This record gives sequence, structure tokens and C-alpha cells, in this order.
Amino acid sequence: MARLLALLLFLGLSQAQLTYTLVQGHQPLGQARQSVQPTAQGYLAQGSSFLTGAFQWSDQLFLGPHFHPHRYILKGSLNGRSVSLKVHFGSSIRETVNQAGHLTTLSFHPSDPLYLVDNNLLDGWQVLLLALGHRPQRVEVMIPQSASFGQLDWKPEALERLTLHGRTYQAWRIGATLHVDGQTIALQLWGEAKTHRLLQLEQGPIRFTLGATTLAHPNRKLLAAWASCLTSQPVQVPSTGALLAGTLTLPRGTGPFPALLILPGSGPVDQNGNAPGLGLRDDLYAQLADALSCHGFAVLRYSKLGIPPSTGNADRATLATYIQNVVDLVDFLRHYPGIDPHWIALIGHSEGALIALAAASQVHPAAVVLLEGPGLPLAQVLRQQVTAQARAEGLKPARIQQLLDELSEALKVIRASHGDQLALTGNMASNPYLKIFAPAAGLLRSELAQDPARLANQLAQEKIPMLIVQGLKDLQVLPPNAQALVQADPQATLLEFPRLTHDLVACHEQAVACLLPAPGTPLDPRLIEGLLAWLRSHLG
Repeated sequence: MARLLALLLFLGLSQAQLTYTLVQGHQPLGQARQSVQPTAQGYLAQGSSFLTGAFQWSDQLFLGPHFHPHRYILKGSLNGRSVSLKVHFGSSIRETVNQAGHLTTLSFHPSDPLYLVDNNLLDGWQVLLLALGHRPQRVEVMIPQSASFGQLDWKPEALERLTLHGRTYQAWRIGATLHVDGQTIALQLWGEAKTHRLLQLEQGPIRFTLGATTLAHPNRKLLAAWASCLTSQPVQVPSTGALLAGTLTLPRGTGPFPALLILPGSGPVDQNGNAPGLGLRDDLYAQLADALSCHGFAVLRYSKLGIPPSTGNADRATLATYIQNVVDLVDFLRHYPGIDPHWIALIGHSEGALIALAAASQVHPAAVVLLEGPGLPLAQVLRQQVTAQARAEGLKPARIQQLLDELSEALKVIRASHGDQLALTGNMASNPYLKIFAPAAGLLRSELAQDPARLANQLAQEKIPMLIVQGLKDLQVLPPNAQALVQADPQATLLEFPRLTHDLVACHEQAVACLLPAPGTPLDPRLIEGLLAWLRSHLG
């Protein structure tokens, strides 16, 4: 009777969807909504969530009278690709997934009743609060987005006071431990004692908190201040059968000026350094270009092949394609009025650093700057990246080894592949890394064949000055990469920044809390100061 009363109280509060703020560290990044309503057959749970463009989901979960699922529907986008799925529950479970037009159908035969949960949507967790309350138990669960099954340990820990947005609630703090695919994921939930309403869900540095908060916007004030000391104009450069669109910024005054070409990192990154499908919206390349142009350098930044407004097909690119793009862009700068053709440098960020190293022998730049760039072969970089991020998230050694084994198998398949893309069949379709690598198999295969240290040694032999920038809070390209580059070119300059992340911002928390910079985050000012000092001493 107490459970029924709580349920009725909750439903009276949830006729309109409850709104939550998605927070990383102390920075709001997105929002979520959820509600549970009674129906003639049981209940209907609905939810939605978004993370600053990285993903956007909405779902409907049709439940029986005991909160077990009958049908589930999800629609949305992940990393810029549309995804939808439908799950029907009966004597067996049938899941149909449509990912960017590619249909997959899966069938399962679970032995026990189960619940549905998802870390990015809250309605499944609200259902668990209503169904389980504050009784400790273990239940079977399904994560439909990954088609995974596991167990959830539900352990109420304390009845305490929780204050959110100035309002205090009496709430149960519940420890929820999810065991799935060899992985253990620890979460904490707070449910209002009186109504069982979900108040907060927390996993590591990420949390959903009841109540809406205004989200930050890109740092336009800083860009506007810099814009007063430069001129900028759009440009288009023909290359590899396409048009590369970019922005050229020039200092105010008379030239000729030394010039810098920014080579962007991997993924769908535009000329400003934003990748909405990945959640990057802090204008890191626009900030970098404007800061350097305000101090006497012409800077060209551009959108990679296939990233609007550039044309072309990024999935058909290889390292040779990107090298030719650099050749054509440097040629454009050397013939542009107001630019000194003898003083042109490459600034490569992340994957762009590898491209800068590979292209230097063809374009003969006056200098090369590597920002968070690989110094070890790509396979080693990826293994370091997977290990570092898994440890930062608290994964157990057995799970980390499983991830590394899956990565090794994926790289083995990529190395043996042919053509620009890879069709996934059989066991390959279940490998999480192959799902990421397959659309650009040709590019990855060409980059796996490179040794950045050997390329850096070639720069040393050609006496091209090189600056290596390494952030000590970078979980994607770790410090051993910078050390490998320095060993290959002892004359290079190494600048290490204790708080710098892979996305060139300062992190004042644990590195895992800064994996995704919040919109509007300025570049680390120490980085700008270090770049300017080195560039002034080596150009012009």
C-alpha cells in the first residue's frame, strides 16, 4: 500500500515531464527530461536527452503493471549519425536497429524478467525507483542501445537531505552497480523519499540534476575582442578534386607577414575547431587563429574534406590525400599578397600533427608546431588512449584487457583490409572499435603504417625547427609521445603544460572530468604565450 501511495503521489507530480541538467564537473552541458504515466496496460515511460550536439535521444518505454517492458522505441542521433531502434518483448526479445540507413535485427532469449536502463536517458532509472524503492536487491537489466544484458545491484545507502537549486529534499541515496559485458559501472541515484521521484543521477564526473540551468554559449566576447586587431576573409582552395573552404586572418597594417597553417585533428572538425556531432563547440582553432593574428601572424584555418562548406568525401581520404591538401594550401599562402612566402609554418593538432610531420618534406616549411601530436606509432597511441581513459573511469583490469583485445583485433582487420571502407560482417559487426574505424578504413590503414618519430628525425636532418606541445592532462595523446619526438629530434623545443588537455584548455579537476571542453572555454593562456614566444624567435 505504501508503494502504491508513493506511485500515485509521483504520478500526480509528473503529468508534465521533469527537466534535468546534465553536468560535467561544474559545467552544464546538456539537458534531459523524463516522465512515467499510467496506461490501460500498465505504464508509459518517456524520456529525452541531449549533450551539446554530441547526442540527442528520445524514447518511449511501454510497461506492464509490474514495470517490466513490453515494447521500446528510441530515436535520435549519435556523433552526427541518425539512429533508431525498436525492441519487442515476448517469449523472446527482438531488436531492430537502423543506423544511418543500415538495418540490423537481433534476437535474444533471456530467462528472467528484466528492466531497461541507459546512462544517457533517465526514464528507465525512474522506473527502477518506482519498482524497487529502497529495498536492496539484484535485478536483470538490458541496455538496448548496445544490445547488452547484465545485472544491477540496487543498494539503498542512506536517507539524507539533498539541496538542488536552493530547494532541499528528503531523499534516499542509492548505490547502483551495473555488471554488463565484463564491465562494472558504479552509479549513485537520489530518489525523493515521499514520492520516489528521481532527483539526481551521478556517474563519475557526469551527473543529471533535477531542474533546468541555462547552458553556456561559445566565447564570442573573446573572439570579438581579438577581431578588432585583424582582418579576416573566407577563402576556397582547390585540392584533390574538391574545394577546401577556410578563413584567412591577417594582422592589421602592412605586411608581408609570416604565415601559419593550422592542420585540424581527426573526426568531423570544421575550420573553427568545432565538431557538433562530437560535442566540441569551443572554437579552439578560431581562438588560436585570432590570438596569433593579433600578434603579427597571418593564419589560415580550414574545414577538412567533406566538412561543410568544404566539398569532397572524407571517407575516401588517406594520409596521401591530406598531404596533398597541405601542399595546395601552402602554395596558396605563398602566392597570397601580404604574406612572406619564405616564412610559412605548419601547426598540426592531434592527427594534424602527424599530417604536418608527413607533409613537411614536401612543403619545406620554415617551422613545424605539434600540438598534442603522436610520437609513437598509431597502434601504440590507441592502446595508451584506451588504457588511460579506462583507468580514469575506474574500470577493472579484466575489462581493460578485454577492450585492448578488441582493439588489437580491430587493428588487425584494418591492416588486412583493402579499399577506402570496410564492410562489417559476422563477428566483425560486434567489435566496438571496428564500428568506428570501418567508414574510414583506408585512412586508418595509411596512418598505421607511419612512425612519427622517424618523420621527426627527417625534420631534424633537414634542420626544420620544431616545437612540441604536450599537455599533462591529455588522456588521448599521452606524454610518452612527446618524449619519443624529442628523442628523434634532440634540437626540438618541448613545452609541457601541467593542466593542458587534448583540446588545448586548462583543466583544474581530474583529467577525466575535462575530456569534453564546455562551450565557451578559452584556450589556456599559457599555451598562447608559449606559442608566441617560440614563433617570434623562429619566424621572420
